[in-house]
Amino acid sequence: MSRKPQIDENFCIGEFRGFFFRTPWDPQGKGRSEFARQLGVSDSTVAHWEMGERFPTAENITRICRTTKTRADDLLQIPRDCRNTPDIKGTTAEKITQLIHEAGLTNAEVARVIFRDESITKGTAVRKWILGIPPSFPSIRRICLAFKVSADWLLNI
Repeated sequence: MSRKPQIDENFCIGEFRGFFFRTPWDPQGKGRSEFARQLGVSDSTVAHWEMGERFPTAENITRICRTTKTRADDLLQIPRDCRNTPDIKGTTAEKITQLIHEAGLTNAEVARVIFRDESITKGTAVRKWILGIPPSFPSIRRICLAFKVSADWLLNI
């Protein structure tokens, strides 16, 4: 029996799926294949998002938002009180690095805050983000909630 992915107690993939269906990605009735082509992904990738089997990558979140003129904050359902846009410029990696620095936290401490896990191995994910490997959909949401920042700001949308 498979378990549907869940980001945190306040968000599950079914909610993303519902939002995805309400997003105006097919205004001219061209269908999933044309939308996938516009995003530069396969038809099956969009089908996985529609079925709630997978989340889009950070790169695909950006593409979806730009193609549909949708806010990443809305797509990831970031609460309004967490949509701050600090005066930090740069790439997503540079912004994450600066947020961590300003908070005075180690990578392991950030991992504990974001993943609510005592496992030190989660610090590896934080190191990857700092090195420029984009965070996953769930991690983007968690970063935004932990640091109370906008996903649009974080992803430079």
